[in-house]
Amino acid sequence: MAVFDDTKPWNEKLALYRHIVQTTGGLPSLEKAEVEYLEVPQSEPLKNECQHFINVVSENTVPLTDGNEGLRVLKVLSAASLSESKNEAVRLAIL
Repeated sequence: MAVFDDTKPWNEKLALYRHIVQTTGGLPSLEKAEVEYLEVPQSEPLKNECQHFINVVSENTVPLTDGNEGLRVLKVLSAASLSESKNEAVRLAIL
């Protein structure tokens, strides 16, 4: 489980918990792990996104993400929402 908390100091913003879920007798049990903090570069994400957009437009380069990536994300989110509402697994075509 990864938790990002922008209110924490830089060295604690991204916490990783390597919990293990095991199924015994049809019931899940959680083996909790200690927190592990991952390094997050000190920067301004919105400023970085805007600068990337300016660079793509001014230099006519390929963006890191494009419309196809956006469509793949929407398909995953849509399937997750459908799965949650039906309370069953939803299969996705190869993205």
